[in-house]
Amino acid sequence: MTRIEWLRPVLTQPEYDFGKLMATLLSPSSPLQSEEFLKGREKQLSHIKRALLQSGRHALIHGLRGVGKSSLAQTSAYALPESEDAILIGCDENSTFATIIREVFDQMSGRSPVFEKSITERGLSFSRFGLGAEGKNSLHEGRASDPSSVNEAVRLVRFISENLTNRIVVVVDEFDLITNRGEQVIFTNFLKQISDQHVSATFIICGIGESVETLMDAHASADRYFHTEGLQQLPWEARFEIVESAAESLGIEIDRNTVIRIARISDGFPHYIHLISEKLFWRVFEAKNGGVVT
Repeated sequence: MTRIEWLRPVLTQPEYDFGKLMATLLSPSSPLQSEEFLKGREKQLSHIKRALLQSGRHALIHGLRGVGKSSLAQTSAYALPESEDAILIGCDENSTFATIIREVFDQMSGRSPVFEKSITERGLSFSRFGLGAEGKNSLHEGRASDPSSVNEAVRLVRFISENLTNRIVVVVDEFDLITNRGEQVIFTNFLKQISDQHVSATFIICGIGESVETLMDAHASADRYFHTEGLQQLPWEARFEIVESAAESLGIEIDRNTVIRIARISDGFPHYIHLISEKLFWRVFEAKNGGVVT
């Protein structure tokens, strides 16, 4: 084996190490969170980062299912300067405005020692968020009640932000699964009040194309509070880059025709590019044929 071959993971690493390395390069089962691996979305990421430098602005990412909205949202959230680690919330058919706000509270209370210490010292509970004094251990005796109004929810988020060093960033994924019109209107009004009252919190919402109309129609001035970013399937060059950069890092030789085939079959949906590449690269590893795609 030549000196160069010794540098190729596909030829030198055991299965576990090879698989762990590949898991850092390809992510078919979970959203990306690093700018380094978010291929083909550089322009959209830059737009969001610039837009969210403005106080009181939120982001809405929309597009077909599977085009990478969650990856763009989470990467954007973790890339924002002077912000806490993102709160990640996934919606389902049973989600409501109240359950989303409750989840923000629950995640922060379990994550931030400073926030939890402040609650304990003040003897506060969530209790329909007046943050009423109900005993030192009330927060830990059971799940909190849901906020009963937009104003209560705003007070809650303000309370959280005032007990943290950096601004709160919340990613709300699959927002389109909340189909109740009343809940949609309440959520839009809440985001407007977060902005109007200068609360240090930013929300990044993901949904299909109808989510834009849903949020914008909920309040006449909603467009002032949102930066919207629409996603299409990945362009060809980005598809090629995902496959070729992963292959290079793994020390795998892959011909251009195979790269084009993967890009075509995927139809520009990132999940399929990552999944097909993963399966192919494991076949190359198993073949023990010099790390060449055949």
